[in-house]
Amino acid sequence: MRVSALASLIAAAALVGCSGSNGSSSSSTSTGGSTTTTTTASSSSGSSGSSSSSGSTGTSGSGSSGSSGSSGSTGADLCAAYPQPCVAFNAGVDDENSINAGMATATDGTTFVFSAGSFSFSNSLNVPQNLNHITFVGAGMGTTTLDFTGQVSGSDGMDITGGTGITLQGFTVLNAAQNAIKVLSSTNVIFEAVETTWTSSADPANGPYGVYPVGCTNVLIENCHIVGASDSGVYVGQSSNIVVRGNQVEGNVAGIEIENSFNADVYANNSHDNTAGLLVFDLPNLLQQGGHDVRLFNNTVVNNNTANFGRSGDIVSIVPAGSGVILMANHDDEVFDNTVTGNHTAAIGVISYYVSQIPVTDPKYYPFPYNDAIHDNYVNDNGTAPSPNPAQPIGFLLANANTNHAFTGGHVVDELYDGIVDPNFPADIDGGANLPDAGVDLANNPMVICFTNNGGDGGAATFGNLHLDQLQIYVQFPDGGFNPDWDGGAASNVGALVNQDATAYTCVLPAVQSQAGGWLDDGGP
Repeated sequence: MRVSALASLIAAAALVGCSGSNGSSSSSTSTGGSTTTTTTASSSSGSSGSSSSSGSTGTSGSGSSGSSGSSGSTGADLCAAYPQPCVAFNAGVDDENSINAGMATATDGTTFVFSAGSFSFSNSLNVPQNLNHITFVGAGMGTTTLDFTGQVSGSDGMDITGGTGITLQGFTVLNAAQNAIKVLSSTNVIFEAVETTWTSSADPANGPYGVYPVGCTNVLIENCHIVGASDSGVYVGQSSNIVVRGNQVEGNVAGIEIENSFNADVYANNSHDNTAGLLVFDLPNLLQQGGHDVRLFNNTVVNNNTANFGRSGDIVSIVPAGSGVILMANHDDEVFDNTVTGNHTAAIGVISYYVSQIPVTDPKYYPFPYNDAIHDNYVNDNGTAPSPNPAQPIGFLLANANTNHAFTGGHVVDELYDGIVDPNFPADIDGGANLPDAGVDLANNPMVICFTNNGGDGGAATFGNLHLDQLQIYVQFPDGGFNPDWDGGAASNVGALVNQDATAYTCVLPAVQSQAGGWLDDGGP
């Protein structure tokens, strides 16, 4: 059956059944026990609410600890290095009821110290709301483990809402029922050398997010190790002034995702063996829209070929395995100096929300990317075996087009643009007040998407405009089946539409002037 245009592909996308994910699933936490055996330090000096540990992620695997028992320190010993008020918990001594009782006594400025060892929870860890300058610190990733394997109540592992100055440092969260660590509506949030992991690999039953700040201002995620999330390992949503650096993310659907956020620097991360390495998405039906000023640089994005195990209905469930970097409907972003290799479907893609095949019903939402610069990236050995799974139709279409020799060089192009444009740009954005810089061929590149100086061992990167606004498909996607009349040849006209002439897209935009890390002591990069 011939289905014309992307709109028909959208209508046919019942196989996916997607609805935009806002990354804000609700959590309910249960109350804990009635007594506490924790000890409060009698005296100490210093200031609370900040983290200075450099941490290190240079490990692979889950890193979770199976150890148990007390470190041998008393509460006062554990708190000796921290200011008062300080509450200490000893593995093998303090159970879940004790910990919840200790949490209930917290006031502004409290430091919670967890000894080496494993702490078991059957409920979400109860953290009082709207506390300021609180710190949760353990003896190190894989040394202190908060184990939610037996969780029967509550959804998240740790759930923190409100407050200024939230620091989480030096522990592992294992097998949370849903999100490992969720922080909502907070300011100056620091995740330092924290690990989240699930023991079952590539399992849709794993929690969707590892490190999960939403609606926050001033976020630092540094030197963390995130494994096994069924949506995104590191997810930052509807937030601003974000720094994500020095993390190792592996075995997730998306390694790192920045969604509907403003002013983010994502750099020096190692994102490997996920379904997709780095995602920057802007989605409809959320309070904060118009994601912009995101910089991705000096990251290693390698071998992200894990089969997509996302839950049906989550936006990432439609991302094909083998995706390196994807920008969706974001604007004024800069992607540079990254190493992107061995990703089987595509190295770097810039796409509109329409590729998701989800109809746009939000009148405030703008579904097109614009003013995005992708330059000076090392791209090599990508696009050689695109995912043919029809549950991710864009991957299926690319795989079929590649099989039918649509791309020169025998692989999907390194620089991928969907070619879906707003005919009224920039008037739809600002009434045309801020036109792009002179020199951009607006007739052929109206959304100002620029690819410059990318390449690898084989020379300059290859470019392709897919022109999906003119797409026709020749197979029937509902229920994942194919039209029995399909002759097994080209599944769509993508091969005929692809334009590999990069001339109009070889343009230079001003560097993004990031303010993402201005709130940090080191000022960011």
